[in-house]
Amino acid sequence: VHAGMHATTVLKGRAIIDGLTLEPLDVIIGPSNEPHGPLEYPDGCNLLSAFQGSYFHSEVETLARERQYRLVQHDMLPWQPLDGGGEIKTLVDRGLGRLLLEAYRFAPGATFTPGFLAALVVNGAPQVGDQTLGTWDFVYRDEGAGADVMSFPNGGTLLAVTMR
Repeated sequence: VHAGMHATTVLKGRAIIDGLTLEPLDVIIGPSNEPHGPLEYPDGCNLLSAFQGSYFHSEVETLARERQYRLVQHDMLPWQPLDGGGEIKTLVDRGLGRLLLEAYRFAPGATFTPGFLAALVVNGAPQVGDQTLGTWDFVYRDEGAGADVMSFPNGGTLLAVTMR
């Protein structure tokens, strides 16, 4: 257990909880002060966790019979079109305080002017101005600053994390 709540997104590989397999862009939402887990990583896994509150864990001897987490399986959610050759999918919008978690997917040659403050490059090599980003790079802009146009010569996927 831990005092904070979190949304943990699978970025690469797979995680298993209670016999359910989570793959890239699937999310587990862990509530605060409720036993949940454990996750298994049979092949290795890269995750991104967005916490609100304390992330310090305490062990419990027995997990509750009632599961106190939610799974968001991204395949169950539709992609919505964006101008410029991209798509967006909202992964978490309710149930985790102020957190908004969105996936963006871009076709080769797409361009995009971001409205988010921060995003992680999940795959691809987007370009911002004269800079090329790579997998696991963060895109960040100062609040109130204008957003530079991003281009995706070979396509790509971003995971945007916003606190509203």
